[in-house]
Amino acid sequence: MSAEIMQPSARLFWYAYGWPCGQPPEHGDQIYQDKSWGRFVPFDLACDEGTRREITSITTTEGAITSFGLACQAAQEAATPVG
Repeated sequence: MSAEIMQPSARLFWYAYGWPCGQPPEHGDQIYQDKSWGRFVPFDLACDEGTRREITSITTTEGAITSFGLACQAAQEAATPVG
């Protein structure tokens, strides 16, 4: 589970690993929810200036941000969902 928001006007990709609400799991079938970020983190879509041609991951399947993801993390502050 994850949530994504594209913000083309700012060239940002906002990503929340796991459940963006950050709530504890209600059922045993919600794997990795304990690793959920509970917030959206912005990534700069232009961080590699279009030089990459292959698909590159910004996180691992366990929610760790990769070195490429760290290099592309945008300066904007991470956003926590409201509601």
